[in-house]
This record gives sequence, structure tokens and C-alpha cells, in this order.
Amino acid sequence: MHHQAFEYTTKFWETYSDVPKFAVTMLIEGHENTGHVAALMDQELANLISGKTLNLSDTAVFIVADHGLHMGPLFALGLESADLENKLPVLFALLPQSFVHSNRRLEETMLANEQALITAFDIHSTLSDFSLAEQEDSHPPNRPSTSPTQASALQHSSLFQHIPASRTCATAGIPQQFCKCASQ
Repeated sequence: MHHQAFEYTTKFWETYSDVPKFAVTMLIEGHENTGHVAALMDQELANLISGKTLNLSDTAVFIVADHGLHMGPLFALGLESADLENKLPVLFALLPQSFVHSNRRLEETMLANEQALITAFDIHSTLSDFSLAEQEDSHPPNRPSTSPTQASALQHSSLFQHIPASRTCATAGIPQQFCKCASQ
């Protein structure tokens, strides 16, 4: 399935090469218990994000999972480490060099946030900031970490802003059964 998804994404990118765009490519190869199917897409994914397939020099690429490993031999053993793995989905953010260099503190902030406790709301805030920065001369906006339109008291932050190491699942809005801190 990944071949068709990558092919569609490539055609979309090429067709609309002259306009700003947003694409989501959903891949399900990780939803089988051996890991062999997911490995089949390694080369195509590497070609895509390295620029061999498309010119992504002005593009942010986020590789995000909705959960970590939740099947297979290690998970079947009921190990605590397997449960922790399930609660820690992957996130890779590949940002254009021009964007990173436009703000001298951005790389430092992103690296400081590398092990931060984050949620999908934070990723949403980051994508929003990235799209706003494109309109504001490539500088990440300086805005409060929580949008004034949010009805909850939960704190959601862009990854372009410092996320405190003291953040808890409760303040991030992560239900206890999904909290990685509960396993530690």
C-alpha cells in the first residue's frame, strides 16, 4: 500500500508545485506484527524525504505515529517496556534549513524539546505556527503557548517554543491510562 500512497503524494506535490500545500499521507504498514512489511517502505520513504524523489527544500515534513509498538513478540510477553513503547509514538520533524536559520534560537528550542512530553495538540500548534511563519517572513510567531480560544485550562504549546520538563500528563491533557509517566 505504501507505494501507492507515496506515488499519490509525489503526483500531488508535482501537480501543485507552484502553490503552498498541505498533505497527509497515511500508512498502515506498521499494523502487522512482524515488522517486515514496514521495512519494505524504508527505501521509498528515504528517497522521498531526502529529496531524491521530490524537491522538499522549502517543505516541513512531520513523520508521526498515533501510538508505539502494540503487537508482536515483545508486546505479547506483557513486558512493562512494551507497554511504555506503546505510549510513546514516534515524531520526526524535518524543517527547511532556511526556516531553521531564520531564527537563531529555533534549533536550540527544538533540541531542548526533543524529550518533552507532547500531544497531538502541540503538533497542531506547531503546524499552525509553521503556516503562520510562512506568511510572516519565515519567523516562527511569538505567541502564547495556549490559544485564547481554547475552552480548557490545558496547556498546548508549539514545539517552536520551550516546553517545560516539569510538564505532566495532567497538564498536557493525557488520560492516565496513556500516560508514560505512570510506568516510571
